[in-house]
Amino acid sequence: MQGWPGHRHPPVGRSGQELTGNGGCLSRGHHGCDCVQGCRTATDLERSRYRELVESQSELVSLASPEGVLRFVNHAYARHYGLQPHEMEGRNLFDFIPEDSRAAVAEHLRIVCSVSHSVENENQVVLSDGQVRWMAWTNRALFDAQGQVTTIHSVGRDISDRVAAERRLQESEARYRLLADHSTDMVFQLDGDLVRRYVSPSCRDILGYEPEDLIGAQPMAMAHPEDAPIVTLAFQSMLEGRADRRSIINRIRHQDGHWIWVEAQLKALKDPKTSTISGIIGTLRDVSARKAIEDQLQEANRRLQTLAEQDALTGLANRRYFDEALLRAHAHALSQRTNLALLMIDVDRFKSFNDRYGHPSGDECLKRIGGAIKDTIRRAGDVAARYGGEEFAVLLPNADGAEAASVAELIRLAVLHLGIEHEASPNGVATISVGVTWLTHDFPCGPEALVREADRALYRAKERGRNTVVIAHG
Repeated sequence: MQGWPGHRHPPVGRSGQELTGNGGCLSRGHHGCDCVQGCRTATDLERSRYRELVESQSELVSLASPEGVLRFVNHAYARHYGLQPHEMEGRNLFDFIPEDSRAAVAEHLRIVCSVSHSVENENQVVLSDGQVRWMAWTNRALFDAQGQVTTIHSVGRDISDRVAAERRLQESEARYRLLADHSTDMVFQLDGDLVRRYVSPSCRDILGYEPEDLIGAQPMAMAHPEDAPIVTLAFQSMLEGRADRRSIINRIRHQDGHWIWVEAQLKALKDPKTSTISGIIGTLRDVSARKAIEDQLQEANRRLQTLAEQDALTGLANRRYFDEALLRAHAHALSQRTNLALLMIDVDRFKSFNDRYGHPSGDECLKRIGGAIKDTIRRAGDVAARYGGEEFAVLLPNADGAEAASVAELIRLAVLHLGIEHEASPNGVATISVGVTWLTHDFPCGPEALVREADRALYRAKERGRNTVVIAHG
């Protein structure tokens, strides 16, 4: 990843735009303003829900760019470092990591950005007063529709006390037993065959079992079938000396039969004389509530991403998504020497429709026409978007002029057959005009030129009396 570690990046502002993307709906002209306001209201509500979720948590929550620039931290996060949120947002997270730990953290984040699931890590951080603390992090990369990493979502907690406790446990077996027996986390010890040799009394509260019920058995027997392979691999990597510490989040069956999410922090036990691995010591805690919150945050992010790319009124792609899709499709067509067709669609006499039937009916008309367009194009890769106001656009990758004209005619007929009453129309119902153009590898042009050609064809369709399809250069 570029910029890791230690490279400073330009500050990122604290606006909701940085957190969620632009959820507004773009329109052309003054039509569809109610839609724009509605979309913004929905986006603001999602942002408010997201902030309410994270600000109510005692755990540290942050959103960072793939390069490590902090875009958002909750108050618990900033308070832990002795700062205010605005003093941290815009800075690089590596500013708060000891120099000798940055390479390891950079490698961890590289792994996070290469997988689609949460990855655990423990590292030291430096607070504003110079104090160094140990932190445990659950990091997950968030991807856009093209599979590119847009954000790293992190949930952390201070584990300095636990790390210190582990060190003390190694120094004295008596102190180890005293601490383990009174810990709210379940402390356990496994031998070289992964058989439990010690389980602290906290197992009663977490798993519903007595310690003697668990001692002498292997933990994999209680793991969820989907999680058992991951748990087994983690234990094996430690016994083989490939990892000194591991953190696992998985499901375990409670004594009453239901599944709970637990987090296990594991450390390999070594013989002080031979340094060979003699077993594993670990702590276990119930994180079911935290996992539910993480799932809610993930769903909130997914909904925000959808709002950023979808027109709230019609459910089609919005102008922002269409512009990005056009650039991608155009670049692909040129590099692969394939065709690319574009349809520009406009609802005929829509101002008269609004004047006669009112804006609510106008919105309903646009929704039905958008639905007819969506139902007509069914190929994978085709994109239908509300371009603005009463105008729509359709991208047809790998389509030539004849195919594009055929699709345009099917859309025109589909809208005509909706039979939406329109007294100002010569047909008595709402109709559309369509301009068609296409790009071939023999006659390439830029994406802006492609839009202009389709617009000119649409204008000629209007001149010819509307409710018709006109092909560019035809």
